[in-house]
Amino acid sequence: MFCLVEIFVRKLVGIQHPIKIGQSFFPHNTFARSRGTRANITAMTRYSTHAFTSTSSSSYLSSQRQPAPLTRRKSCHPQRGLMNKFAADEVMEVETISIDGSAKPSEASPFPLLSNKQPLYTHVSPGVCDMHASDVTIRAAWVVLLRSQHASHRANAKRTKDMFHEEDESFLDRYHEWEAKYDDFLSRVESDSYQGGTLLNVVSEKEKLLREYGLPDLFRAVKAAENALCSDVLFQSLRDDVDNSEDSLKASIEIALAGNLFDAGAAQAVQNVVGGTAFKGDSNKFAFKNSEDLQFAFEASRRRVRNSEWLCDDLDKLRANEYDRVCVFCDNAGADVLGMTLLARELAKRTKGAKVALVANELAALNDVTINELEEFYEACEQHDRNCLRQYRENGKIVLLSSGQSSTLLNLNTTGKDVNDWVKFEDTVSRSDMEGGKLRWLVVLDGMGRSLESNWECGKYVQPHVDVLNLAMVKSEINANRLGANVYDCVCKLSNSR
Repeated sequence: MFCLVEIFVRKLVGIQHPIKIGQSFFPHNTFARSRGTRANITAMTRYSTHAFTSTSSSSYLSSQRQPAPLTRRKSCHPQRGLMNKFAADEVMEVETISIDGSAKPSEASPFPLLSNKQPLYTHVSPGVCDMHASDVTIRAAWVVLLRSQHASHRANAKRTKDMFHEEDESFLDRYHEWEAKYDDFLSRVESDSYQGGTLLNVVSEKEKLLREYGLPDLFRAVKAAENALCSDVLFQSLRDDVDNSEDSLKASIEIALAGNLFDAGAAQAVQNVVGGTAFKGDSNKFAFKNSEDLQFAFEASRRRVRNSEWLCDDLDKLRANEYDRVCVFCDNAGADVLGMTLLARELAKRTKGAKVALVANELAALNDVTINELEEFYEACEQHDRNCLRQYRENGKIVLLSSGQSSTLLNLNTTGKDVNDWVKFEDTVSRSDMEGGKLRWLVVLDGMGRSLESNWECGKYVQPHVDVLNLAMVKSEINANRLGANVYDCVCKLSNSR
């Protein structure tokens, strides 16, 4: 009998020439994505961006990146084209990832909405990781958290291998070699002699090491499965909840916070909220069997949001404002990016003439959504929401952009060309229609990595016409302790430099 989630995926569209993997079937190759062949694209393959395929034990992986089918602003988003990447390109990718989290350092520059006045922007969050470089006790606490993710890494490496790399016999061997190397690096980080920098530098080094071992996306399988489930039944159910709510903004924020629970870096937190019945096998995968189980788990998370304390509750302040332009930096794949998509939809509806950018990592990091995955996820959702999501994308009210990043944290000093060009264009050319007035901007920072572990005080570094919304659920003891919060507290913090 097939795994139920895979039956669900197969029912969406037909799969030809499958490969048998245990008790599951997957297509040999990622189909080329285009509007004319959309119906022939399998959901699992759509949600497997960088389609890495083993070629030999010495030549780690090869990938095929297809051009995005979504309309993108020509001045800001040159066509990605069809590129075949082999092992040599993996080495090139290792060289391009910077210690500050940039996937393309040659194209990185400061986010255009940052202020050039003192104090100048820093991504480091006071009270969370400001002492990382100088305090060995604080570094040791972070190393405990990072090592606690090993079990999730192992489980998801096995699942990704089984789903996408069955013939790559060295895949798990390379994983174990990487884990040993990474563990050695963490031992150096927690030592007195460590001469490194911030938490962002540590997690960036992890991503560089993964690529050295030909493991660019350990969580590819779980992201593919959850994106497939979330873009169908759960999207339609939650969209209807928002549309039928007396307070659609509140409903959207609650859904966004509930979605942020589902984080591969905090698998135990997920398990504690939704319970073991919603999981298949190893809880570190938090792999849901079908859409009903995922819906059950999401409702449990929503109840937790409603019943938890809110460390910061600026929902009323947010409701009192209208924004002309919004930039949403997304966090995790699956339920989290579903929440961000519905929030973008709501913010695009609230203000006449508003435009919203959903922004995702250029390259994979943990289970964070990438730009390719975001494009494919949005395309699947809009099939069920032609009057809003489809229309908004076609008329430019919602755009999908790469952040140029490859980290679970966010450094706004090194954002990429896609998002920076769009922001510059909208903040200069578009405001010419406002008789010299300033557009009102909202920057949404989703999740612990982008809004708690980095950018906790981002509001004081932006220009006066910009508000910053930190939106996250606290899912780890180390973040809770240093913020004076409890695990599962919610953060909806609106700030600015005015």
